[in-house]
Amino acid sequence: MTTRNQLKQYFKANKKPTQQEFWEWLDSYWHQEEDLIPQDSVNLIEKTIPWILDGVLHSTGLSITFPPNVKKIADEAFMNKNNGRYVLEIKLNEGLEEIGIRAFNGQFATRVKTPSTLKKIGEGAFSYFLFEEITLNEGLEYIGNDAFGTFISPIKNLYIPSTVTFVGQDALRLPSLQTVSAPSGLNLSISGIPSSAVITYR
Repeated sequence: MTTRNQLKQYFKANKKPTQQEFWEWLDSYWHQEEDLIPQDSVNLIEKTIPWILDGVLHSTGLSITFPPNVKKIADEAFMNKNNGRYVLEIKLNEGLEEIGIRAFNGQFATRVKTPSTLKKIGEGAFSYFLFEEITLNEGLEYIGNDAFGTFISPIKNLYIPSTVTFVGQDALRLPSLQTVSAPSGLNLSISGIPSSAVITYR
């Protein structure tokens, strides 16, 4: 593929581009009517969806889909910074291996399903969500401090995959939890799981 800087050289003032140079320019871009953009070539797919709570439309937010070429989501990449970019839906891709520190901190999504390739969830990655569902993958190894910590959530049951070897301080501070299924030997003493919850070790 011809670089943008090379293409610019073809069209400098008083220069007459050749047929080949013009074709290189055309072939360097996707054509709206003819070409489908491969998902691997896109860093992020965003669409706007309505934010409805208890049957009331409050505003709109983003649905974010990550394509297969994403291996890590950077620290604070989608952190809620009160800039009007509210994330209501997150679709994590197969191939993702790590979610950075506070990557989605304070956003409005209610469901998290981690892909089978994920190994590490950084500190505060999903903290302060209003969780309705958390589904963690086998293969996950590390859940950082405050990763899922929140103050309001209706989640009653949580399954911790057998591959998890570390759960940080307040990582699972979900006040509504009633039952937790965890791998034998996993230290959950500082995880923030409420003392009233029944932890069953497998």
